[in-house]
Amino acid sequence: MIRCKVDHRVFFGRWVSPPDSSVSMPLDGSPLVLYVPLHVDDGLAVTNSTPLYLWFIQTLKRRLLIVDMGPCKKFLNLLLIRDHANCRAWLSSHIYVAELLEEWNLTTCKTAITPFPSKHLDLSPAPLNTIPDVSDAELIPKYQHLVGCLLYLAITTRPDISYYAMWLGQYNTKPNCSHFLLAKHVLHYLAGTKTLALSFGVRYHPHWPGTCKTLVVRTWTGHQIPWTGRASRATPFSLKVHWSPGQLSSRSILPSLRPKLNIMR
Repeated sequence: MIRCKVDHRVFFGRWVSPPDSSVSMPLDGSPLVLYVPLHVDDGLAVTNSTPLYLWFIQTLKRRLLIVDMGPCKKFLNLLLIRDHANCRAWLSSHIYVAELLEEWNLTTCKTAITPFPSKHLDLSPAPLNTIPDVSDAELIPKYQHLVGCLLYLAITTRPDISYYAMWLGQYNTKPNCSHFLLAKHVLHYLAGTKTLALSFGVRYHPHWPGTCKTLVVRTWTGHQIPWTGRASRATPFSLKVHWSPGQLSSRSILPSLRPKLNIMR
C-alpha cells in the first residue's frame, strides 16, 4: 500500500493480481482496490472485495491488536446514510451539530437563514453584558473552542460555513464580544439547517476505469448496494496500538468525488 500525498493519514492499495491465495480478482477484470483513512487509533477500510478486506485485517493482526467494528455506521462524528433505491449516500453531522447547540444552550434558539448578518464587516462595539455567561478571562479560550468546532464542520460536511469559519479564525488571538456574537450567529444558522448533508451520487460511465466502476459501499444494515458498481465493503476498525505510518512510504492521490449539499427529509 502507498500513502496519499495530499493527506498522509490516507493509504491506498491497488492490485492487478491477488495478494494472497484467499483473495480472488473481481469477475469484471478490474483491479482490487483498498482505501484506508486513519485517525489516531481509528481506521476505515473501503474496498471492492470482502476477501481482500479480511486478508488486510488478518495481516494487521499479526502485529497489532485489531477490533473489527463491523459495517460502517459512524466515523469521527460523521453519520453515514444510504438511499438503497436511488444508489446514493450522505455524510451528515446533524448529531454533532445538536451536541454543539446543547453545549451552548441554543437547542431551542431562534434560527437564522444566513451564517452571518448582512453587515458583519461593519462591526460596532458590543454593548456591556452582551454575553453574561462568558467572563473576560474565558472569552479567548471559549471563542477559540467554538471557532475550532465550526472549522471541523466546515472541512467535513458543511462547506457552506467555510468562509465564515475561516473569517472568524482570523481573530483567534484577540477576539472581542462582537466576534463572539458573530460566531454564535453561525450556531443559530446551523440550528435551522441541521438536516444539510453532503450527498454523493456517482453515476456509472462505460469509459471510466474499472476502479471507478467497482467502488461501492456496504450498508450498515448488512445489505449491499451499488454506489458506482459492484459489491464492496466499508468497515471501521479500531487499532489498539499505533500503526506507524512510516512503515508505508510512497505517493498516491485519491480520485476525487464531487460532493454537493442536499437536504434530508
